[in-house]
Amino acid sequence: MDDIRAITTLMAEVWGEAFLDPGICRAIQHAGGYLAGAWDGERLDGASLAFLGQHDGEVVLHSHATCVAPGLVSHGIGRGLKWHQRAWALARDIDAIEWTYDPLVARNGWFNLTTLGARGVRYEIDFYGRMTTAIERGEESDRCLVRWDLRSPRVEAALQGEVSALDLEAAKVLAPILLTVGHDGAPILAESPIDGEPALAQVHPDIAGEWRRAARDTLGRAMNEGRHLTAAGRDGWYLLEPT
Repeated sequence: MDDIRAITTLMAEVWGEAFLDPGICRAIQHAGGYLAGAWDGERLDGASLAFLGQHDGEVVLHSHATCVAPGLVSHGIGRGLKWHQRAWALARDIDAIEWTYDPLVARNGWFNLTTLGARGVRYEIDFYGRMTTAIERGEESDRCLVRWDLRSPRVEAALQGEVSALDLEAAKVLAPILLTVGHDGAPILAESPIDGEPALAQVHPDIAGEWRRAARDTLGRAMNEGRHLTAAGRDGWYLLEPT
């Protein structure tokens, strides 16, 4: 329990409030869920919590929270935790992990799609309701649902660092743009819907209310009409491809 309390304390530090109870985390762990910390000696540098779920008869692991201690974000700790999570799931014959992330946070899009080889498979409107954490208080909680098919060739390639980033110039030749950043930073939306083909969307690096609505009306609509997020750039660009 001391280790679990350290994990919940770190998560509270990262998100600005205590949103995980140590007792609940212990219960999830006892029931077969995943709870892990990345320790450097006695110092906790990162942590992750995931619980078991079932969709259409398939058992999946739902990764609810993964964090890295302030000041250590670019040290590979989050990546290490996710690959550890994959190995843990495969050892228990679980073939897929799912989680949600804010599509307006471009660095997380890059991490999920390029570093890990996952796909964005659905857009969820206001998934958690209005946010209460210090860093997102009052914001609507639109999220992309990510699916990580753990045995897929794409994920195996990502494990070796071989998933290519989005080739934006090549994609622009074939894919129309649903959403892009205007010169004044405001969202520019496509004038008409685009059916049955790949598409591109760019999000602004600064989360704002107008961008939340713009992403929902373009990227979100395209995802829920049957496209997946399959590639990302570091600068907020996404490629959406038909499934």
